[in-house]
Amino acid sequence: MVDNNAWALRAEEYLRRNWRTAVQRALDSVSSGKWHPNGFIVFRLGEVQDDTFTGSHRVHIWPGGIARRGLPGHPTIHSHDWELQSLVLSGHYSDVIFGTSTDAPPLLAHAVRYGGAEGDSISPTGGKIQLVRQEHRSVHVGTCHHMDVGVPHETVVPDEETVVTYVMMGPRQADGMMLASPVPFSVTSFQRPSLSVDEQLYASRTLRATLSTS
Repeated sequence: MVDNNAWALRAEEYLRRNWRTAVQRALDSVSSGKWHPNGFIVFRLGEVQDDTFTGSHRVHIWPGGIARRGLPGHPTIHSHDWELQSLVLSGHYSDVIFGTSTDAPPLLAHAVRYGGAEGDSISPTGGKIQLVRQEHRSVHVGTCHHMDVGVPHETVVPDEETVVTYVMMGPRQADGMMLASPVPFSVTSFQRPSLSVDEQLYASRTLRATLSTS
């Protein structure tokens, strides 16, 4: 019998065992941070080839002490074509999980293409999806949360809340990636912004505080 939770359990073990090293790596290379279009900071730490699972790991910061530099109009409801396990290191993470419902108003589905020669691109597919809120998750420090492939969700961390997570992403699958919005959104050749000097200082302070208090 295949254990559908095997990847998540092994990823969580890795996250709990290595989070201090990961945060220190982000701190040592703070100038490499990029702004995600949905307004949080991403430190990509590369691929993980453990004895029992494969993934890529990152440190994320939702800043509460500076303005978040998102991409205006970027859809916030989305799903991934990878499995995800995330450990909350600081603050209070929250999100909303959606399910489909024929009674819900239709949203426009969008496709994403990552890492082209000119950057990322997003465009409506012409398809529609009807979503209803199923669960509002509230995740505390020291707790992991999981997201399976293809599950629509939306992060709802308040602007005044600072949250730091250590994330493991599984191998990409053939499908599952989707953005949903009530209005069409299109962007081509989008390059994720680097952190300004002041933003790097903020991120450094946040990462140091995470190491000292967690």
